[in-house]
Amino acid sequence: MKFKSIKMTNFMRYEGDNELIFSCDQDSNVTVILGNNTFGKTTIAQAFRWGLYGEVINTQYDKSQSVNLLNNKVLESMDANSRKTVEVVIEVLEGDIVYEFTRKAEYVRKFPKLESKQTSEKLYMRIFSNNEWGDIIDDSGDRSGKNANKVTDQINNLFPKELSSYFLFDGERWADEKATKKDIKESINTIMGITALSSMKYHLKEYGSAGSKSVIRLFKNKSASGDSESLKLERDQSFCASQIVECEKKIEAAKDAIETYSEYVRKSEEILNGNQKVEEEQKQAVQLEKNIKYARERIDRGDTDFIKYYSREAYKIVLGPLYEEAKKVLSSVDLDGKGIPNVNDKTIHYLLENGECLCGTKIHEGSPEYENLIKLLDIVPPKVIGTEVGYFQEKLENWKKEAEEAKQRLTDLANTREIDKSELDDFEDDLYRINKRIDGKINFGQERIRLQGYKKKLEENQEIIRKSEKNIAEYKSRIDRIDDELAEIAKKNEKTLRFRKALAYAEALEKVAEKLLKEKEGPLFDELNQKIRDNFAEMFSEKDKYAQLGDDYKLHLYYKSISEDGFSTTHEETVLSEGEKIACNFVFIVSILELAQEKKAGDDEDMVVSLPLVLDAPFSKLSGENTGLIASVLPKAADQVIIFMLDKDWEASGLEEYTNSDYKYRVSKDADAPSSSIVKEG
Repeated sequence: MKFKSIKMTNFMRYEGDNELIFSCDQDSNVTVILGNNTFGKTTIAQAFRWGLYGEVINTQYDKSQSVNLLNNKVLESMDANSRKTVEVVIEVLEGDIVYEFTRKAEYVRKFPKLESKQTSEKLYMRIFSNNEWGDIIDDSGDRSGKNANKVTDQINNLFPKELSSYFLFDGERWADEKATKKDIKESINTIMGITALSSMKYHLKEYGSAGSKSVIRLFKNKSASGDSESLKLERDQSFCASQIVECEKKIEAAKDAIETYSEYVRKSEEILNGNQKVEEEQKQAVQLEKNIKYARERIDRGDTDFIKYYSREAYKIVLGPLYEEAKKVLSSVDLDGKGIPNVNDKTIHYLLENGECLCGTKIHEGSPEYENLIKLLDIVPPKVIGTEVGYFQEKLENWKKEAEEAKQRLTDLANTREIDKSELDDFEDDLYRINKRIDGKINFGQERIRLQGYKKKLEENQEIIRKSEKNIAEYKSRIDRIDDELAEIAKKNEKTLRFRKALAYAEALEKVAEKLLKEKEGPLFDELNQKIRDNFAEMFSEKDKYAQLGDDYKLHLYYKSISEDGFSTTHEETVLSEGEKIACNFVFIVSILELAQEKKAGDDEDMVVSLPLVLDAPFSKLSGENTGLIASVLPKAADQVIIFMLDKDWEASGLEEYTNSDYKYRVSKDADAPSSSIVKEG
């Protein structure tokens, strides 16, 4: 199946009619549209989606809700009574048959605002077969309702909407993990042609509300209904089914939460593990802040001690020079041999009046002792001051010493303050330099607290899943027991014989569908994984890494390493760059389309969906080397490749050998022009 052409009329950036004819050649099967960003390449990709499904998707430039389909220049030319049409016509070639799908919408202007309002939308189809065009079919149907939704059904038959993300590939959108969260298993079934078996099994046993609306459940209820006991059991069964639905909702919500918190944990651990140097410097910054605080406290205490000590002892320092002058005056007096230490006239008179010496000798007038004491009065103070001067000199010496000690103490206090101030300056300089190197917004202590919170949330949601799964198992067991009870009741009721026969047939059919599905799914899964591994190796020249689809139907990236004991070990790469995410998705898409091509060429030709590839900016986040490796696989992976890209990616892709010059286009746009146009590059 191939796109033959697309024609846009007044669609978004394209004023008037703009048409692209695509290569349907088997060998040169690539059509390329080159152009700078914001020029309108993605608009053409949007035209495919709107023409087929009547919708557009979010892009890095616009949200789907804010997209105006009517060309702005056309809108400017409208007055309040004007009506203009936006139209996309897509021709599809399947074998010898051409399908033409036309979607058109009519717009009016919300005058005087530069805004438009859609008033109607129509979808038509006509088919070219046996060298002539058939009648135009309106998707709304005729007056009797005939052909209603026939066009939509035909589009979905050719291009299943659930697969649109695969064959209408938006590289920038696929970089977002949430945008790629699709039901891959369902997609594989659709592309590989086993959807019918899967749907049959689902409708027979698993349809809606945990199976309560399935064919088998309907027949089970019908085969036992009628009496009060059966009705009670059926109500109990319905309750169990409703509880299973609630548990499944809890599980889905918990899985979403686990995915979210797992990403939070990954990012948090990445911050903590990848910024160990920053964390160490942040610890140094915290210690420096403490050192600065302590240094300031020491300076404040030193200032206080200096002031207190100075207030108390400064006089000694001030009087110091006077001590020296007094000593100089006293040094001119001859005091040698004069005086008795600590003896003055009062001491002599006391001894004379007491009549007894300190040694006990009696003193009386006329005795030698008496006469000697009388003579001493001439050489002791106050008559003689030499002794007192000697005492004063000793005091002066002590005061001088205290003055010097006080001066030294104040000098020491001042020097200590200078040292503390110098340390404070050093601490502040170091802190300034560290803060310039680190991001002060990252608080690793808080980040660890957040990490523990995320891990706790993970555990809580894992416990929700565990309990819910346990409850589901119990409810299902209860439903099975009720089935047995209802079956026993049904055996006694002849009226339900017809339903019991239908039930037996439905159960047998479901087992056959399940058996056939397993027979096809298992080998398909293995074949697809082999394709994925081969393509990953070819597209990325990787020997130490490989991609694989897991049992959870998600693509995982693994790398091999050699342990210290020489054994080869495998680890999953959980932290992927945007380029790696796109690369893995690219590998999956190419692999599944390649496998479909092989199946189409084999015995399963009638069942396999064959799709073209429409690629919008597929290489925008890949290196030039990877671009070339990937691009070399594309022409073999699909019957047709339509690709929108930048010039730099075109040169790196090497797709020129698969591209006829007639199918090489460029999106052209003047710098100030509101509209774009399509011109042939060749």
